[in-house]
Amino acid sequence: MEIIPILSMVVSVISVFIAGLIYINSKKSVENTNAALNNAKEALKQSQDKYLYELRLNALKSTKNVEATWQNALNSVYHEKERIKDFDSDSGSTIKEMFNDHESGLLKPSFENISNFSKNLEKKFDEITEEEAKLVIRNMETMNINLKQTQEESIKRFELLYNKLKEIQP
Repeated sequence: MEIIPILSMVVSVISVFIAGLIYINSKKSVENTNAALNNAKEALKQSQDKYLYELRLNALKSTKNVEATWQNALNSVYHEKERIKDFDSDSGSTIKEMFNDHESGLLKPSFENISNFSKNLEKKFDEITEEEAKLVIRNMETMNINLKQTQEESIKRFELLYNKLKEIQP
C-alpha cells in the first residue's frame, strides 16, 4: 500500500513538471506572437509612410506637369507673336496687342499662380495629408486636360489668324 501514495506523488510531480513545460512553451509562444505582431505593425507603418510619400510625390509631379503645360502655352503665344511680327498692317498691330493682353492678362498671372502653388507644395511636402495629396492630383489632372485642350484650340485659332493675315497682307 505504500506504493500507491508514492505513485500518486510521482504522478503529481510529473503533472506539475508537464504544466511547467506547457507554461514555458506558452510564454515563448506569446513572446513570438508579440514579436511577429510588432514586426507586422512596423511593416504596415513603413508601407503607409511609403504610400503617403508616393502620393505626395505624385501630387508634386502633377503640379509640375501643369506648370510645364502653362509654360508651353506661354511659349505658343510668344511664338505666334513672333510670326505675326512681320505684318505691318493695322490689323497686325491690333493682333499683337491682343497677344500681349492675352499673355500678360491671363497666361502669365496663371502661370505665376501655379508656380507659386508648386513651390508651396515643395516647402510643405512632409505636411501634406493623404486627402490633400489626392485632391491636388485630381485637380491638377483636370486642369492639365483642360489646359491642353485650350492650348490645342488656341494653336488652331492662331494658325487661322496667321493665314488670314497672310491673305490680306499685300
